[in-house]
Amino acid sequence: MNTRRIDDRVRAIPTDCPRRGTTTVETCVSLLLLLSVLFSMLDLGLLVFQSNMLALSARQVARDAIVRGSAIDPVWAWGPGPCSGNAGDGSAIAQSVAPFCVTLPKSSVTYQVTWPDGKNRIDSRVTVNLTCQRPAMTPLTLWMGTIKLQSNCTMNVIH
Repeated sequence: MNTRRIDDRVRAIPTDCPRRGTTTVETCVSLLLLLSVLFSMLDLGLLVFQSNMLALSARQVARDAIVRGSAIDPVWAWGPGPCSGNAGDGSAIAQSVAPFCVTLPKSSVTYQVTWPDGKNRIDSRVTVNLTCQRPAMTPLTLWMGTIKLQSNCTMNVIH
């Protein structure tokens, strides 16, 4: 067996060890797994944040719609016909949605505003539905594919 000299003492340290480099391989595998789990947790945290922002945006659009009923100037009134589009189309509804879509592409957030009672008078209902398709971003969440985020809000018109 080959030996080498360490600190003026002779030790039997094999230099032709067949397990050479196993620590490096184990470290790489462990780090890969650790980083995959870490980034997947960050991706899921971002998913929850985006879902909450979509819900907040739906509530804000519903609030804007309930104060734009038939009791105000018709130029500013919304409804009673259904409205739909995306957050990047530049309409008044899109301008209510856009500030809350900070981590989502505005063109992927679609809205639909309807008045189930068929009118926009006081005490009639307005329903806002926001949806967004979001791709998974990390290897451990790829099995989820494209994730559909959706938020609905219904309120009564007050003006």
